[in-house]
Amino acid sequence: MAGKRHVPPGPESVSPYLFSAKLNVLLVLVLLDCVCNGFADSLWDPSQYVMTIVFCGLPIALQLLMLILFFTLLWNTFLLRYGLLLELWGELRAVVAFSLLRFGISLAARVPRILAALAGGSREEHWANPMNQVAFCANNVVSVIYCSWLLRRSYALANVRFYKPQWGPHLRPPVLLIKSPRPYYQALPLQQLVQHSLMVRDGLL
Repeated sequence: MAGKRHVPPGPESVSPYLFSAKLNVLLVLVLLDCVCNGFADSLWDPSQYVMTIVFCGLPIALQLLMLILFFTLLWNTFLLRYGLLLELWGELRAVVAFSLLRFGISLAARVPRILAALAGGSREEHWANPMNQVAFCANNVVSVIYCSWLLRRSYALANVRFYKPQWGPHLRPPVLLIKSPRPYYQALPLQQLVQHSLMVRDGLL
């Protein structure tokens, strides 16, 4: 008795193994970001300035990697496959805005720390500046909120509504004009147009 043949996911589906692997990588990046933020402000010995620069600069690079990895989770979504960029922006503008906010706060907290490490400044001189204290507190609070929120949004992309053309009351199906065999144009909702195209592709029409 022959075993079941594995059918690879098509362009209209998403591989659960690849999706879960990306989520695991995102979780590892979040953990690395937490470790770097924990050690960045604890190394003040002049001989450790290289490690200080690494722990301060690496979180900035990790933020960019997390954002890029988040967008790779969207490759198989319905909105991206059919070019609904305006609807996609409506779903993701909060992610972009929050990411830019956290990136700016991280720069405000880490750039003075890197400059202090290069100049051989002391712990007392650095924390004597009230702006450094505010940036430190804001960076820690926003980092915790951002990382947990980004993970939640990433796991939410597994929702079926991102992979099937199921329109809710807040998402109206756009109308496209297609040329018919008759000498006039007819308007079809995008959902009907997609279903018609899939049936033609599968040889049902």
